[in-house]
Amino acid sequence: MSKSIDYSFEVNRILNRKHVGISCVIPAFNEGKRISKVLDVVVSFPSFSEIVLINDGSSDNTLSVMNYYSQRNNKVKVVDIKNNKGKSNAVISGIQISKGEIICLIDADLVGLKYEYLYKMLYYILNKDFDMTILDRAGDRASPIGWAQSWTSRFNGGERAFWKKEFQRIPFEKNEGYLLEQVMNMHYVSNELRVRTIYCPELFITTQFEKKHLTEALKTYYKMFLQMYRYSKIKGFYLQVESIVEDRIEPLYKLLYKSKVKKPVIGAIAVAGLVTSIVTFAWLNFKKGVKRKP
Repeated sequence: MSKSIDYSFEVNRILNRKHVGISCVIPAFNEGKRISKVLDVVVSFPSFSEIVLINDGSSDNTLSVMNYYSQRNNKVKVVDIKNNKGKSNAVISGIQISKGEIICLIDADLVGLKYEYLYKMLYYILNKDFDMTILDRAGDRASPIGWAQSWTSRFNGGERAFWKKEFQRIPFEKNEGYLLEQVMNMHYVSNELRVRTIYCPELFITTQFEKKHLTEALKTYYKMFLQMYRYSKIKGFYLQVESIVEDRIEPLYKLLYKSKVKKPVIGAIAVAGLVTSIVTFAWLNFKKGVKRKP
């Protein structure tokens, strides 16, 4: 049924009927080489009321690139944080000055961002089917741990849409480190708010291995995952797997909501999620291997 929806038409129909301001917020640290690919898409995307760019103390030309776009489009606003304080601080700072009722968070190092992904994540919020949507990146599913993505981090993507008023209710600490997405997720699932991930088959992100030396990249990922698991623990990740709808196995979640006996359905969701992850991981890496052949 969802495949027949024209998401761009529906988003425009809703916005024409009732004006809702949508702010796109993009934090960036040393992304001068990559951010233009993202900005070319979001600046031209017609449904955004404003684009708020936060330079988080970059030492490269990130700020110059941001200023280039802001000088050519009055929808673009630039926030310059002089000293690097981390993604969470940058996002919170950007959302504080944003004027939209809906926030669309986008990472600065994406490859393959498309209008259709943006329209889809906004549609479910505007239509009030879900309280938050998260893009499930194919690039994450092709990674070494992508075979378990449905269980581990499909819900940790930085691309997400939600109502600003709900974000303002989240009790963030002063320095969340790498925990922004986990703190948000746990707030939503703990308060029984509806969250859905949206699989994006052509959306990739620049990995830490592409940005740093091998040892530094491994340290970053180790620190990241350690913080997340210490915060949410196994119980928290289980709650997210159970509560955050994975779009490709959505019928099972609908069955879970209706069923009086939950455990067998939760088991089916876990198995289906693992199978989906393994098949997607194998297919993406097979395609990558085929492309490399002369």
